[in-house]
Amino acid sequence: MDAFIYRIATLGPGGSDSERAAMYFGDRLWRHEGSPVRHREAFHGPYSGPVKIVLRDSFEESLQEVREGGADFGVVPAAYNNLFRLHCQYRDLDIWQAFPLPTKEMVLAQRPGTKAVRKVALHPTTEPLAPPGTELLYIPSKPRCVEAVIHGEADAAIGSRDVAEQHGLEVVENFGSIPMTWEVFRRRR
Repeated sequence: MDAFIYRIATLGPGGSDSERAAMYFGDRLWRHEGSPVRHREAFHGPYSGPVKIVLRDSFEESLQEVREGGADFGVVPAAYNNLFRLHCQYRDLDIWQAFPLPTKEMVLAQRPGTKAVRKVALHPTTEPLAPPGTELLYIPSKPRCVEAVIHGEADAAIGSRDVAEQHGLEVVENFGSIPMTWEVFRRRR
């Protein structure tokens, strides 16, 4: 059985900026707390590392995971459009840290051969990047936006370049990385 020192919950699926931020935070936390050798010596039996990223379908589910003890930390971007509501709803959690980490390169991507972009799948916070005059399909994570294009639910998506290219979409416009700050929640001590 694997043992983990830290469990960090955030928005999935794999490939999201939130997963990347949780891994970044976990790596920083691990390095600050001590060496990999020390961590390995603390456990008997199979050991894969000190951090497990717990991916959930929403930030609310991630913080509920922290509240219930299924995760030690929850990572949420400061740009999340419901962040204030989360602060009100999870008053029993502390904001333990905040750290800057830009998003991955963000792009408008479409299926190859798409003639016209009429409908764009996007996370609500990326709406300012949407082409004017297009119908908007709001989806809670950028990797899921790419999936919507693959499944024919939208003509294009605003998502991370690596995920779009991994799924064979062609980049129409590259917006670059967006500066971002991430908040780390934990149970009140």
